[in-house]
Amino acid sequence: MYDEDIWLEPKPIESINTESHDACIALSIDGQTLFMYNNSEENGGDIYYSRLDGDEWGVPVPLPGEVNTKYWEGHMTISSDEKVMYFSSDRPGGLGGRDIYKAEKLANGEWGNVTNLGPTINTSKNEDAPYLHLDKRTLYFSSEGFNSMGGYDVFYSEIDNGEWTEPINMGCPINTTENDKFYVYMDE
Repeated sequence: MYDEDIWLEPKPIESINTESHDACIALSIDGQTLFMYNNSEENGGDIYYSRLDGDEWGVPVPLPGEVNTKYWEGHMTISSDEKVMYFSSDRPGGLGGRDIYKAEKLANGEWGNVTNLGPTINTSKNEDAPYLHLDKRTLYFSSEGFNSMGGYDVFYSEIDNGEWTEPINMGCPINTTENDKFYVYMDE
């Protein structure tokens, strides 16, 4: 928490933390839904969510629908209207180890119509850490493929007439010879 230019001592959110590996991976634009990664022996790594009720977070529940599988689903981003989600997974049928997929929110509240973003975005190497700009058309992500400077580099692509443009490497100083992931664009 933040109070008059001073960060207060952090406090664990008891309803969210488990004995497994937990990580906050996204927050809805209205700040009312927190998306988390949870990895346990049972799930292989799945996406969960929790809703804010007053000033208390509810117990996380698995994302409903077709996003979570017995494989790893670890990072995601959601559109500002909360109708589209992009996530990374190592499920079978992809182009590499980890690929980026799209899911749509269905009328029943579940996530479905899961599709791989294809060879314009995904390579035979790993793609991960998607972040969708508020404009709902610019996707930032990290990749070990394309023209990487070393490890993962941050790239961006825009959707144009339903097709993704050729990804552009963000270059220095955003990218280094190390792994560069979890880029978030902030307007002032």
